[in-house]
Amino acid sequence: MLALCLVPVAVPQDPGPRPERAQHRRQLQAKRDLVPTTELSDAEFFAALAPDVPGLAPTHALAAAREFERAWAALDAWIRDSWVPADGLRALEHRPPSEERALRAERMLAGALEVAAMHFEVTHPMDWTQGAGRNAYAHLHSWRWSRDLVDHHLLETDGRAAALVAHLVDSWYAQRVRITAVSDFDAVWYELAVGGRAVAWTQLLWILRERAELPLPTRKRMLTMILASARHAARQQACGYTEGNWQVAGAGALLELGTLLPMFRESDAWRATGRRRLLEHVAWDHDADGGHLERTWGYGMGVVAKYHRMLSTLRDDPHADDARVWLERMLGSRELWFLKLVAPDGHMPGVHDSSSDDLASWLVALASRSGDGRYTWPIRARASTPTEPPPRRPDFTNVHLPGSGFTVLRSDWEPTSSYMLVDWGAWGRTHIHAAVLDVNVYARGAPLLIEGGSLGYDHPLDAWLRTPAAHNMLVIEGAELQRSSKGARVPRFRAQGGIAYFEGYHDGWKDSAGVRVRRRVLAVDEDYWLVVDTVHGPVGSDVPNAALHWHAPAPFRAHDGALVSGDGPGVQLFSNPGADVALAVEYEDENELYRSRYAAVSRRPARGGTRFVTLIAPFLDEPNTGAVALTTTDYGFEVRVELGELRDRVLVRTIDGSTAVGAELVTDGAVAWIREGGTRAAVIDGATVTWNGEQRIARDAPLPIALAD
Repeated sequence: MLALCLVPVAVPQDPGPRPERAQHRRQLQAKRDLVPTTELSDAEFFAALAPDVPGLAPTHALAAAREFERAWAALDAWIRDSWVPADGLRALEHRPPSEERALRAERMLAGALEVAAMHFEVTHPMDWTQGAGRNAYAHLHSWRWSRDLVDHHLLETDGRAAALVAHLVDSWYAQRVRITAVSDFDAVWYELAVGGRAVAWTQLLWILRERAELPLPTRKRMLTMILASARHAARQQACGYTEGNWQVAGAGALLELGTLLPMFRESDAWRATGRRRLLEHVAWDHDADGGHLERTWGYGMGVVAKYHRMLSTLRDDPHADDARVWLERMLGSRELWFLKLVAPDGHMPGVHDSSSDDLASWLVALASRSGDGRYTWPIRARASTPTEPPPRRPDFTNVHLPGSGFTVLRSDWEPTSSYMLVDWGAWGRTHIHAAVLDVNVYARGAPLLIEGGSLGYDHPLDAWLRTPAAHNMLVIEGAELQRSSKGARVPRFRAQGGIAYFEGYHDGWKDSAGVRVRRRVLAVDEDYWLVVDTVHGPVGSDVPNAALHWHAPAPFRAHDGALVSGDGPGVQLFSNPGADVALAVEYEDENELYRSRYAAVSRRPARGGTRFVTLIAPFLDEPNTGAVALTTTDYGFEVRVELGELRDRVLVRTIDGSTAVGAELVTDGAVAWIREGGTRAAVIDGATVTWNGEQRIARDAPLPIALAD
């Protein structure tokens, strides 16, 4: 198996087909089986130095004579006076230091280190084996937090940060063989940690080199472990492509180390392997619509940031033309994906392992980088919005992304516009929750129905946040949502003139409960969303109860036949009669983003099948009166909607090719909508709508969507 890791890596113009899943598993296991090198002798280290680097001849001569102490001193002088690093390190030295990072470093100097929402005690000596969860432990040993000490050093120049770096490096080095994995992977030597730590130590060595503020023994340890880590990263990447954001980080770190450390014989080979893996990730990890295989926007954002860093590293590489072209081409569609999904106020909803967050700074960066003012349109009213490029209204509203498995029903681009994100894509293998056909809803300038995302993998609520019940979706109670079957099929998405329609179904509970779940969503202007969830089971069969879960950032309360959340802006949920509704099933957490999150659950026995009809109605100041009623008709079912002064009818056909006949509404389409007392009507995938014997829509042939105003 380890032979996989010894194959020379070439860089083709086209990476070819993506590895089969079985090959991917073998390559991933091969990476895990690699044993890291934790010790290099002086002779081994100096043998790794390239023979033709200008200025290193004295070092080579002293090492050949086995005068290693003098050889280290000569190398140290070369690093201080002659090491010419890549632009990335120079930019780090000359960037404006962040006071926020410097303040975090000040807390570190006082003994408190916070990593991935976990607190570590900075002791003397430092205990690198102190207890922590899997996530925090991995981030601790990646050393990315050490950039805070760089900013403190550049701002304060009092030597305290350098002294702490020396203490931390020396204590880590002394304990490196006692630091063990805390879960099913080695949190110290897997790709994200080993590559991140080597790059971070290289940066620290560069920034602190001039005044020799690190003792020579510390610098020796850093250089030795940087070389050992780069070699380990090279062996990991030579095992072959494996998917995941941390694998991208490993490829990027290897590419960066090969560029930053030209004094080593293997640096060219490191760069070549990094380029090859990068080319494969760019080709195989992304959908045509810009989505990323992990289907969680936070990790996708991190991958984009890594790509930009790699692109900067590749600019001066004469062998990187193919990788550079592929990367630049992919980044255009990848970055536009964020704009397609962002909510009207510039926030991104909680999706799988990514929690809701404000994307303002990210959108500003995208606009500046691309010269495209569409990115800052959602935040154009904020004082921090840049004037160059000027904000420009996007040329799309509703968006259907069949590659990445998301659909956005968006009324407009105003801060108060109505927005629903439907998540229906297949399981992306990592960072995906047990959820499908779940939704997030924003309107009237506020989030109204939300999902939790992640509080961190070590948080006590993490396991619950991954369950179907933590999402705005229909759940079959007592059954397991099968990952192999996750992902919905979407037979219809139509949008035009203020009417948008989404329909999807999935078989995630087919094996465990014998049912199929279908969700239909009709968005009408900025007035409401009508959601119909149907459980299809064998006629007369006994299946577990079906439960429909809704989550909001404010408590639910009963109000005139509806469930209401919020005092304004807020949301009302009207349901067809017959549900057993549980109010305000709540939890609270110390995290400010999750200070309050509340759930409403409605249940029905699903013997042979059942339907939940939910009218989601946003309001600005006061809730409206309203109701929904469901009636079964010939070849379909009809929903009556009442909301304030509005009176609408919706007729849904359930048998393809038939004509659905309601009480007053008849259509040959999949769905017909009409507003009583007016002339507005719509038909989805049909040609005719008849209301009270009068034909309101008549087309020569079926259309995806036809409107009458």
